[in-house]
Amino acid sequence: MGLTIFFLGLFKKVVIADGLEESILSIGYCPASWKIQQGLGVSILEAWIDALAYTLRLYFDFSGYSDMAIGLSLLFGIRIPINFASPYKSKSIIDFWRCWHMSLSNFLRDYVYISLGGNRKGEICRYVNIALTMLIGGIWHGAGWTFIIWGALHAFYLCVNHAWRHILGYMGMNFSLSFKRIGFVLSWVFTFVCVVIGWVFFKAPDGASAFKMLQAMFSFDQLKFSLGDFQLLSEFGVDLTKLGILDTNIKLPIIATFAWLFMILLVSMVGPNTQEIVNYHEDRETLEPSSSRFNWRPNTMWAIVIAMLFVISLLCLDRKSTFLYFQF
Repeated sequence: MGLTIFFLGLFKKVVIADGLEESILSIGYCPASWKIQQGLGVSILEAWIDALAYTLRLYFDFSGYSDMAIGLSLLFGIRIPINFASPYKSKSIIDFWRCWHMSLSNFLRDYVYISLGGNRKGEICRYVNIALTMLIGGIWHGAGWTFIIWGALHAFYLCVNHAWRHILGYMGMNFSLSFKRIGFVLSWVFTFVCVVIGWVFFKAPDGASAFKMLQAMFSFDQLKFSLGDFQLLSEFGVDLTKLGILDTNIKLPIIATFAWLFMILLVSMVGPNTQEIVNYHEDRETLEPSSSRFNWRPNTMWAIVIAMLFVISLLCLDRKSTFLYFQF
């Protein structure tokens, strides 16, 4: 189990996370964040590609790192807590912070939020304590305005989320259940967009660059894209050019790029996470069958699958890349 978790984490890091950036650059894409720093114009689709690519890369990079640590520890008979539980499946910011960087979230909850009084001194003090905790969490990542804004942004998210649940509870309503599947989809989309906006500040070198990126992401008057390799649609492309939607100066095959990002996002949204595949629990000493439909077992078939992932990962180790979270 330790080797399996380690190799799954290694595959996440060197194949998915590192390969995500390299694959996008290989098709001629110039990162929107770099263009903004150079004072160049950025279209809405370029901005969203940059934001989504960083969102997915950060997740697979850090969760892969965490899986490798868990797998290595398990080789020595030590079971350590999981750090991610499919955070991009969350349908609220509250659920997101229960699934993202769980070791830090639990630390901030136990030693900052509860120490400040938690929710024991009324609703107003509760929201103040949430805000202070998230601000401290932002500063923990770095003493810069971008991290402070990122922490303040998530503090605002959490306060609004708790207030929303309080109002619904008072009215005896449940938004997701009331609207059934539509409610679940809307909740996920809204939560995911909020998280992506937060990562813009997390990545940006300064506040000005972050706000320019957000401006580009939500400037729908600059909706331009290139059909790239889809020359069969040339007549349709001429019409789009007349409408001002197609920018012939952009050489990025935007549709193919979005398809690649969508596939990676689909993996994080639909696929089981590592602990679901192997049924890993930090407080369980015996191996039990996995509840996942993949149902991992220490048998020949899974040995071949994991060995193949390991070989693919080794072939990708020629890239010069470090873990994103090492800077923190």
